[in-house]
Amino acid sequence: MTDFKFEIPMTVAQLAILVLDGSGSMMRENKSKNVHKATKEFIQRLQKSRIAQSFWVSILAFDTDVSYQWSNPPYRRVSEIDVSTIENPVKLAGGSWTNIAKALEDAGKVAETFINDDDIPVDPKNKKIVIFLLTDGGHNQPGDPESVAKNLLKDYEICTIAYGEKANEELLKKLVKDPSKNFLKTDDPEVLRDFFIHSSMLIE
Repeated sequence: MTDFKFEIPMTVAQLAILVLDGSGSMMRENKSKNVHKATKEFIQRLQKSRIAQSFWVSILAFDTDVSYQWSNPPYRRVSEIDVSTIENPVKLAGGSWTNIAKALEDAGKVAETFINDDDIPVDPKNKKIVIFLLTDGGHNQPGDPESVAKNLLKDYEICTIAYGEKANEELLKKLVKDPSKNFLKTDDPEVLRDFFIHSSMLIE
């Protein structure tokens, strides 16, 4: 049996940008371990989709700065991802303080790169992007997450996850269009994985 080859031209390209807290507090209570698990399971579910060739994923881990799972470009088609190479967000970021504004700014740069990527043969207006921001705390560095999010929401969808009891729910709800649909509070990796799947609207 030969491997399936994608031959039908794509009409839509979809990118999920996972912006994951890699600050020091995520090392407690297995939080980073569980988020890591949910991230890998999310990608595995995407890989089983019948139109997986239309999906890309980008993973950013942040503390005071932002670190990328991949570079040049900062995303990968899900069919080409080896989930065993996905790093724990704290290991990737370094485990310092929490700069949500910088994390969102970098997510915007990734989104813009995807929109302008000529190697993905889809009209830019048919490139769909969802930014997921997950944190167990709140913004404690320079910058204004609300103003960054307001600008991003003009072009992209944002979903936020308060991971644990100490996450700043009030701030995270302000970063989305509709908290009833685009905000989640959980510390359950299975609930997180399912939120990634359903909120991205990628699975078919």
